[in-house]
Amino acid sequence: MEKYISGEEFQRLQQDNVFPPTARQSKTKPVLLILLGLAIFAGLGFWGGVHYEKGHVKTSASSSLVSSNGNSGGYGGRFSSNGERPVIGQVENISSTSITVQNAQTNVASTFSITSSTLISDDGQAVSASDIQTGDTVLVTASSSSSSTASRIIVDPSYGSGFSGSNGSTSIPPSSVQE
Repeated sequence: MEKYISGEEFQRLQQDNVFPPTARQSKTKPVLLILLGLAIFAGLGFWGGVHYEKGHVKTSASSSLVSSNGNSGGYGGRFSSNGERPVIGQVENISSTSITVQNAQTNVASTFSITSSTLISDDGQAVSASDIQTGDTVLVTASSSSSSTASRIIVDPSYGSGFSGSNGSTSIPPSSVQE
């Protein structure tokens, strides 16, 4: 004859290992532990990735530089302020009032006017048009008011050359700028 036991007594006997765990109980516990372990692993991986990425600065040539006064420096981003691509190429002709550059991508020569407001830099230092030689590699950004007037010329452009403007602003990587 079978004896009827209450649910509380069954749980007490189960805790004392008198009855083996049911099939549902034996499968649920390992699955929950595996899911919990995967969630912890994924969370730690995400946290580690975020902290790893915070310690690294992008160094690609297409990275823009931002000056401390909020204007673009270096390459000035992908496009100039008037939406045109800057011209990168070799100087074919240079004078105090104009520069002709053979575009390295299109192989088309472009001539830009040089004005008193044209900012010219070489290795982050302000220079004059007379310091540019035929054959130098330059990056020329057109003025927002005229696509044939140079607003900025960078001699031998490379990431990090930046630009020091006449107001003393200097270019810094965008990761250093607080938004």
